[in-house]
Amino acid sequence: MSEWDHDLSTLSTPGQIKATARMAFQQQAWLLGIHASSLIPHGGDWRQGYVLPYADEISGAANQTGLRRAFLAGLIRQESGFAFGIRSDVGAQGLMQVMPATAEWLQSHIPAAADADLHSIRGNLVLGSNYLSLQQQSFGGSELLAAAAYNAGPGAPKRWLGRWDGPTQGPWAGPIFTANIPYRQTRHYVQSVLTNTIIYAAILDRQAQTIWPQWQLKATTPG
Repeated sequence: MSEWDHDLSTLSTPGQIKATARMAFQQQAWLLGIHASSLIPHGGDWRQGYVLPYADEISGAANQTGLRRAFLAGLIRQESGFAFGIRSDVGAQGLMQVMPATAEWLQSHIPAAADADLHSIRGNLVLGSNYLSLQQQSFGGSELLAAAAYNAGPGAPKRWLGRWDGPTQGPWAGPIFTANIPYRQTRHYVQSVLTNTIIYAAILDRQAQTIWPQWQLKATTPG
């Protein structure tokens, strides 16, 4: 990525950056193309950065787990930029950046994930989407809290909810809660995932979206 950043820094016009991003997408270097698209001044063609590779696989995983495909796509874009072979410094792997220990737990406890291969596109999606679905169910259907749990672990949003004395209902409850997440990385992560979700929903459903229900914050605290 550092070499890619250096090459991008030598480009002088939005058209050159856009063309470079398009070239990356043509080579299926999705993460690099998304990164380049984000550098186009004044937004450029904002759709260019919201590609959706593996659309059939993502739709299948969403249908199997009850997730919205826009939410699943939005989280994957933030986790890996659709770079299926990526691995984090702490060992999280694949499109959904699943930890090996989490994969083993899912394979042992979720029948649909029993034979899922952490290192394949489909298997990683099966594992990650089932884990995300479990988090969403645990938090009363809230995509916001599910995203927070996916990033910081389920214990963290439970603690934050337990201490929360702000609004829990209405369209601004979720954004206010998110702005007060004490972990800066998780705060940025949730904001990015839900923004991605709104944009993918607009693209997929071909209609304008609002911050509700993506940013809904449930009033009940899981036990």
